[in-house]
Amino acid sequence: MFKKIFIYCLKVWLSAVILGPALFFIPGDPTNDSSMGFWEYMMFACVAGLIYSLVSFLLFCAGVAYFTSLHISIALQKILTTGWSVLLTIAPFPILFGKNHPNWIILSELSGCYLLPILIGIWIYRFPQKALMVQAAD
Repeated sequence: MFKKIFIYCLKVWLSAVILGPALFFIPGDPTNDSSMGFWEYMMFACVAGLIYSLVSFLLFCAGVAYFTSLHISIALQKILTTGWSVLLTIAPFPILFGKNHPNWIILSELSGCYLLPILIGIWIYRFPQKALMVQAAD
């Protein structure tokens, strides 16, 4: 069961780490005031996303493991996972960058760009379920 949970969480997390910077690139080119091109930006953003979100990934895995252990419907487990992921995606920004960051509009756009693939991934990827034990009739 742990392997299923880990693979599910890894797919959701990597989707956000890869698609988040690409979504942030769409409305406005964040490389227009630097010497970075698109691929350099993507490499830098993906590596930074991996590093900054590692703790959130581990907490996300722990949350999914806990939610799958509850005796509730899969839909409710996904709703709880969605709420947990919103908290884990938004909370690190004020923690890492401080509440006095000069450009909170960009940080809110950035957190939204990471949150969107996470939320879509939670609902699209197959949610880990406990295997039903089938007992043979004697």
